[in-house]
Amino acid sequence: MTEPKIRDYFLGLIPAKELVKVDKAKSAKIIAYWKEVEMIQEGEFIIKPKNLLTVCDDVLNGSLKLQHLMTISLVAIGSDYFDWDMEDKEGQKVCEVLDEWCNPTINYPLTLPNVVQWKNYLITGEREMNL
Repeated sequence: MTEPKIRDYFLGLIPAKELVKVDKAKSAKIIAYWKEVEMIQEGEFIIKPKNLLTVCDDVLNGSLKLQHLMTISLVAIGSDYFDWDMEDKEGQKVCEVLDEWCNPTINYPLTLPNVVQWKNYLITGEREMNL
């Protein structure tokens, strides 16, 4: 997954199957645990709960796999392009959910019942999850 693909997915320009399609690397440059990936150099994309709801729906309908939650969250958290508004409750929900997807061994495991709970949290703001 690349930043441009995730952006296009969030904008509804490409379906989940295109998001997860493996592209050939634009560069073979690999150094230790680092691999060059396609990034967006200018601008920003504010991730809203509706974007993560789309991800939840696609996991629940089988278009995305549970492991894609971690990939999407890692790219978003590590990106200079993707952002969310921490001054806003909606942005705080985005931050919490991305963090939980990124750290399933520390937070909640990536399971379908938990995806249902994340979806509910993004919609209602009510927490029902238990470790």
